[in-house]
Amino acid sequence: IFKKYLDIFYNKILFTAIQHLNIQIAKNKGSSIMIIKACCCVIATSGYCSETVEQLEIKICQISGKKASADLSFIDIKNSFDDLIQTGINSLVQALEIACQPGFLSFSQINWSCFDEVGDISSYATIFENILNEYIPMIRNYLYLSAKYFDIFCIKFVEFFTSKYFSDIFSINSITSPGIQQLLLDIQLLTKMLLDSPSFGSEGYKPSKEFTEFVKTKMKKLEMMLKVFFCNFSLVGGNSP
Repeated sequence: IFKKYLDIFYNKILFTAIQHLNIQIAKNKGSSIMIIKACCCVIATSGYCSETVEQLEIKICQISGKKASADLSFIDIKNSFDDLIQTGINSLVQALEIACQPGFLSFSQINWSCFDEVGDISSYATIFENILNEYIPMIRNYLYLSAKYFDIFCIKFVEFFTSKYFSDIFSINSITSPGIQQLLLDIQLLTKMLLDSPSFGSEGYKPSKEFTEFVKTKMKKLEMMLKVFFCNFSLVGGNSP
């Protein structure tokens, strides 16, 4: 009977909810805040269920006096909840991707072929920082009992962000030397932003070592590639000016 109702809860409540959220994300409909809250709810609930069904199996074996067996095993439903956690995290990343679109749009509107003055920080980088300052604390708070899932989310988001940022940079048709210098400066600031992002709004929170190393590796790779272009006065995706 436990398996029956856990299965119903999984299929009719949690799985249905994440399907609905993914449809909204795919169509870019609905409030990003509401979608993010709902994704966090699915992740946290699935995580709780995954942990408790394991404890439930042990308790049933103790009460019944029987050893663990296929009949008493909850492994299938546990695996279902674990899969749903990963689906929820992926959906959460996609929701934040949508929220970050104004930053990438701002980047695409910069005319790098005529860029002639290096500033403190580009407008698009400020937009990204403002967006993450708004959403990351909310996500962390909703997953405060599921810190390991928040860490996984942060790594997956950085993976998306760096991949998209790399792609946008190297799709630039032409760029001036000051433009490359500006990008190098932006990369340093964005690296700090990404490293600090899990802690936004909470001085006491410390990102995992795995997350920190992941960010440094990703951003250092891009920085080194740009330095090669800068030293050779080349164009990203084009010929020398």
